[in-house]
Amino acid sequence: MSNSSISSADLMALDKGEDLLDEVMKDAPNRNWVVAAIKGNYPLNQEDGKGRNVLLWAAAKGFAPEVRLMLGRGARVDKADDQGKTPLILAAEGGHLELVEIFVAARAAVDACDKEGHTAAECALSKGFNEVTACLVAAGATPPPVDTDTELKQPAKVFSRPLALRKP
Repeated sequence: MSNSSISSADLMALDKGEDLLDEVMKDAPNRNWVVAAIKGNYPLNQEDGKGRNVLLWAAAKGFAPEVRLMLGRGARVDKADDQGKTPLILAAEGGHLELVEIFVAARAAVDACDKEGHTAAECALSKGFNEVTACLVAAGATPPPVDTDTELKQPAKVFSRPLALRKP
């Protein structure tokens, strides 16, 4: 099945277990299947084989309007996948500033860590998304430690509080 042609009827016709999302995810999620899931009243907290639900996939892809709608319908803002990644962490590591702002407004835990111990702010900073990192710090996230061996794309001036430096 190609996920570009999936409709809400297709979603509802398939099993509501993890096999459905695993099938849809074979080629990577796109906006069409996210919209189909929302319109078809697919269970928003249903997980695939990796513990991801529709909100997590939409967060990773940067689908802001769909995320707003799912949050309004009760999707769990702090639900983590099997790797401990929350929607906020996925949005931050993708550089999706608008989504980060949406999740912060929805009271996502800004200092939640994935299974490797990384926060959303650390993920954003490690990928050079300084505006996202600054947004998270402004929302109360602990400023991520800066590796002195790593050169920032913009100096640490983007933060409202001093950053802690790791000693080599």
